[in-house]
Amino acid sequence: TVSWNAVANCEGNYYVTLSKDGQVINKGSWRGMYDSDDDGKIYNSWPITENINESGSYTFSVYAQGDGTNFTDSAVATSPAWEYVKPAEQLAVPTGLQWKDNQAYWNAVPNGYGYSIDYFKDGNVVGSIVGIVEEDANGLCHDDHNYLLEIMDEHGKGVYTFAVRAISKDITKIANGEWSAQSAGND
Repeated sequence: TVSWNAVANCEGNYYVTLSKDGQVINKGSWRGMYDSDDDGKIYNSWPITENINESGSYTFSVYAQGDGTNFTDSAVATSPAWEYVKPAEQLAVPTGLQWKDNQAYWNAVPNGYGYSIDYFKDGNVVGSIVGIVEEDANGLCHDDHNYLLEIMDEHGKGVYTFAVRAISKDITKIANGEWSAQSAGND
């Protein structure tokens, strides 16, 4: 888990950059994708650990984004390097990808803590979402946000596919899974 001290007047919008061996591998504004405690510390494992998939030296930088009117962005804070050694055990690749009423479904992966889903149109990624997904009584998981509807609003109707991978709760014990093949197209 990654943590930093909360910034006064931030309103919860932090910009985080993840680097591996000195090269930026992921960056973005992650509003609300963390938890806080009574001591004012912010804890985040999404989507940072989702992007740690190979052994190497990792750092993250974070700053609080100001509102552009009353508050400016905070200074950037950078973590010390963390040496990650990918464990031998890895989560399985999700199978059974299918569409039900334009909602993405797949078979749950044992020990999967969450999932990352990429949506495609004409072979190009047009949207991604990551989060904790509940398993239903039939052993299936699905995008309970139904993110495809937002994507279709932005990219228009058409045939979409998706790919999914399982995310580990503790990447030091079980590595994140590999991506599945793309699903068949939605109807």
